[in-house]
Amino acid sequence: MKTYTKANRLATRLYFLSIIALVLSIVLIGKSIYFEFQEADKYAQEESFTSGYKMPVETHLDVIADTLMHYHNENGMPRQLGSYNWDKSERKQYEEILKDSTVEKAFVYNSAEVRNKDFHDISENFSFTNARLSGTVLVKSTKFWIRALLGFRHYFFLLILMFIFWQLINFFGSLRKEVSFSIQSTLNIQRVGLAIFWYQIVSLIILMIAEKDIMYAEFYEVVDGISHSSTQLFKLTPTTGFDIGWCFIGLGLVALSYLLVHGNDLKEDNELKI
Repeated sequence: MKTYTKANRLATRLYFLSIIALVLSIVLIGKSIYFEFQEADKYAQEESFTSGYKMPVETHLDVIADTLMHYHNENGMPRQLGSYNWDKSERKQYEEILKDSTVEKAFVYNSAEVRNKDFHDISENFSFTNARLSGTVLVKSTKFWIRALLGFRHYFFLLILMFIFWQLINFFGSLRKEVSFSIQSTLNIQRVGLAIFWYQIVSLIILMIAEKDIMYAEFYEVVDGISHSSTQLFKLTPTTGFDIGWCFIGLGLVALSYLLVHGNDLKEDNELKI
């Protein structure tokens, strides 16, 4: 009886937490719909059809602790060379141009600092080559169908959240009454698993389609004094944001629901035999 009471209390708490989560997801949908009818300039950072929808990206950082030399080659074309992290021929070329007083040159000095908790510079212990970060950006495409796809993904995610929390309310609600896994409880688990799995698949397909239209975005720094010579600061590359871990979690919940159904069938058979 004591174990049942503890389980019942836990189920009750999770039941009310699921209700709160469902209410918050409804508020998020209402907020998103509200911003759809507002001016894009006023709420530029909020997702809407006019200001754009979030898309997962990977940031490639190209500014490292290096010295970049900008110059014009013999054909008058702007070029740049780094002081290190190049092969032998390019390093030799860098040294030759550096010593050539007839070539007009400009330099960009990039530096980085890494400090520990005592604020001591420990940069020499770290390398910033090929640094990458993951995040999201608001994508506002001029193509209607791209924005429509990203908008569908945005609202599909919010609806999936509502659906999952509703299933959890039903699941924990049944556990409050009786700590056992009924057919309805196993169906709730199965539906949560399928919702998680299919969201990942639908999101993957949408972002794969959008990626074909949005390859990357590059940001440059123009060097003063040398025409058309610039340094790429960083590059944003759209990604699918696909997380295979969530797919396995979803499929795992579906498998668990089938095991619980099988367990209930065995329990009923044993009770009939007795």
